[in-house]
Amino acid sequence: MSTKPTRILLVEDNPGDARLIREMLAETPAQDFSIEWVSRLADGLERLGRDQFDVVLLDLGLPDSQGLDTLIKAYKQAPQVPFVVLTGLADQTLALTALRQGAQDYLFKDETQPNLLLRAIRYATERKQAELVLETERRKLYALLNSLPAFVHLKRRDFSIQFANRRYVEFFGEPGPKPCFEILHGRSEPCENCHVVEVFKTKTPQKFEWTDPLHDRIFEVYHYPFCPDDELLVLTLGIDITERKRAEEGVRDREAQLATIYDNAPLIMMLLDAERRVCKANKMAEECAGEDEADLIGRRGGEAWRCLHALDDPEGCGFGPFCQACRVRDTVIDTLETGQNHHQVEASLPFLIDGEPRDLTFLLSTARLAVRGEPQVLITVQDITRRKETEEALRQSEENLRYLASQLLNAQERERVRIAHELHDDLGQSLLLLKLQLSGITRELTPELEGPRQQCLNSIDTVQDIVDSVRRLSQDLVPPTLTEIGLKAALNSLLDEFCQHQNLAYALDIDEIKGLFPPDIELIIYRILQESLTNIAKYSQATKVSVSIKRKAREAWLSVEDNGIGFEVDRTLTRRGRKRGLGLTSMEERARMMGGTFQIWSKPQQGTKIHITVPFRP
Repeated sequence: MSTKPTRILLVEDNPGDARLIREMLAETPAQDFSIEWVSRLADGLERLGRDQFDVVLLDLGLPDSQGLDTLIKAYKQAPQVPFVVLTGLADQTLALTALRQGAQDYLFKDETQPNLLLRAIRYATERKQAELVLETERRKLYALLNSLPAFVHLKRRDFSIQFANRRYVEFFGEPGPKPCFEILHGRSEPCENCHVVEVFKTKTPQKFEWTDPLHDRIFEVYHYPFCPDDELLVLTLGIDITERKRAEEGVRDREAQLATIYDNAPLIMMLLDAERRVCKANKMAEECAGEDEADLIGRRGGEAWRCLHALDDPEGCGFGPFCQACRVRDTVIDTLETGQNHHQVEASLPFLIDGEPRDLTFLLSTARLAVRGEPQVLITVQDITRRKETEEALRQSEENLRYLASQLLNAQERERVRIAHELHDDLGQSLLLLKLQLSGITRELTPELEGPRQQCLNSIDTVQDIVDSVRRLSQDLVPPTLTEIGLKAALNSLLDEFCQHQNLAYALDIDEIKGLFPPDIELIIYRILQESLTNIAKYSQATKVSVSIKRKAREAWLSVEDNGIGFEVDRTLTRRGRKRGLGLTSMEERARMMGGTFQIWSKPQQGTKIHITVPFRP
């Protein structure tokens, strides 16, 4: 038992009643009381503001205050102290009202006895302590509700809002005395099929989605029955799921788009499981197989495609002798086992088309996916059979054209040799005979015929110029230096004579290349340089030319560079026919005849460089 006395403030204007109460409390040996008596409310309020009391015994009929106003003023001064209201028998209704206004108990003065007084004091104290604990817990609850990222409010049966948390106020403002249907829905009466009414009726929680048209937000709303003070309330919690719903809608839209793309893609698309069986197939796959998707599901890929080798073994696709080397099977298995995606792997499979077996060529792409935690592989197939056939036809056509071009160049070289021989043997001999005849005539003329004699001498010089021109033309057609002094000396002679004739400076850097090339290749190299120099003379306006031939491991590099005006390479090379020029085409074709490569770099005012690789023949 506590040794500390219970401090009581007695507010009673009747001295007799005050003495009686003091005597009753004094007769209680089990508990010690310390009583302070005042007869006016003002004095009581002053004491409550100054001292701490354990309980207040309050008469509602005082000289300076009457009725409930007395309790209201006292409770406002010390809301943490329990109050026991003292009243007469005629004031029972007033006493009950006082309990609702904050008093913990009441006593009728005419029936007050020591045991009733003690019980009232004890009950008031216990009830107040319980109320304080409950208030503390209520504040904790409200603090928790205020911290939630959802709007929360408590509703009474009349739809008024007892409590609204911070999030609710941010969304909808202070509720005030307005009912919820006016605040949330702008209505003047409760909503039809109101969930709150259902909770009050059944005491069963309710859950639903609600779209707030004023804020364009979507909420997931929960209604719970809630009884904090013996009064049934409805606790409403609304979680803003707008972003989630929009994200879900976006996912659904993307899924619909992907499904549309998947079904209408101009590719054969199938989803295979870990056993390489069809889980899904698009419309192109159905058209290719000639069956609906439902009939394809569960089959292995080759069986669904109707590959002829799928029937080679009783176990079906993947088990026959051809399957062990099947590129499609290996690619799909690699993607499933390693996760490595493959892009446009070219493969061929035999199919029965119009009753005849035929190999179809296609590009296969694979990607591993995780569908509900299970590994699957998405395969896409593009039929390129016609394209491959077209490419093969074009390749064959190009080979034929290149063959014809090489034959044309070879014929051109043979014609050069024939013309060179005719120039040297026939025309050269005829010109030489003409020169000898003119020389004989000159010797026969007497000094008196000096005029005719001088004309003959001039004719001899003219014939000699023609002989020199024929010799140069013959050498251009078939350079004798190639067989007489070798490729290096022939190139040096060609460059030296060209630059002297064009008044150009030149640089020549040639590694030792004797014996590296057969005569036909040496002639092609000579022709390429000759054609390059011809182009320089025609178009470049250059003042310097550099030529180099460098030996590498398995090939030689020929470079010809000038410091001329240059040109736009792409624009020139994309021209067709005569607009491109025969010089570049000829050099490129000659390089390919040797099995080499031809490259050209040029820009306006930055000169031109030609680079050619010449592989060594074994």
